[in-house]
Amino acid sequence: MTDRPQPARAAVIARYAVAIAIISALSALQMPYGYGDGNQVFQLPTVHRLINADLYPGDALVDSLRNYPSAAYPAIAWLATSLGVGVEPLYLALWLIERLWLVSMFMLIAARFVADYRGRVFVTLVASTTGWALLTTLIGGEHLFSAHLTHTDLAFALQLAALAAWLHGRPVAAGVVTAGALYLNAMTTVHFAGFLALLWLLGEDRWSRRYRWAALAFVVCALPFVAQARGAMGGASGAAGETARFWELLSIRHGPHYFVNAMDVGAFVSIAAVLALFVILSLIHI
Repeated sequence: MTDRPQPARAAVIARYAVAIAIISALSALQMPYGYGDGNQVFQLPTVHRLINADLYPGDALVDSLRNYPSAAYPAIAWLATSLGVGVEPLYLALWLIERLWLVSMFMLIAARFVADYRGRVFVTLVASTTGWALLTTLIGGEHLFSAHLTHTDLAFALQLAALAAWLHGRPVAAGVVTAGALYLNAMTTVHFAGFLALLWLLGEDRWSRRYRWAALAFVVCALPFVAQARGAMGGASGAAGETARFWELLSIRHGPHYFVNAMDVGAFVSIAAVLALFVILSLIHI
């Protein structure tokens, strides 16, 4: 019995690309694109003001966001200026790219556990369209797929890439990408880093040198953001000084999410408690 001939590499890539495009389109049907929805009500004016500093003079709401510790909106403003495109078409393009990226990461994660092409496509399809069955798919209070683009969605895209890198035995790359996600949304990334730490504790080679390099890469890449975030939050002229004015304008009370405290006690206590449990179980070989 002769082995079945394998398709050419280009053909394999094309098959995966078509599958990713179709699954992305299906996922978009359950969460179609919406511009200006949700948090974009105050995030979009922030981007416009970063492009044109003369906009919204004296606007307390927009002014309160000027030091928000996320690199997403300065990066979007820079892209719009550099490419000479409007903010609305740029957001649509980024949303489409992010959707394709997320589905691709699902496919890559599935490849870690499923060997054949059809199995990977099936797992990715289920992961990307479960919202139809469950009505809403939430991870830490955030939708798996979002109808609009925010810094949280972009951070999730990097977190998923870091998870794929980790599962495929690339912990240093995972550490660097996780640090990149921290620059977009520190709160969700702190919790994700705790999840990676759990995976590290479950590994039989957890004391391998490569994991020490991964931790070092994360710390080195994350330190500039931690310093910037803490500096932005300090003093009456910084973000912290504008918090009271922001609360007067919006009836939301999520301080650690709005002005991200990279050293948030609650996040670290919850993560540390679970990690301590896994350390104990590891030491007693349960």
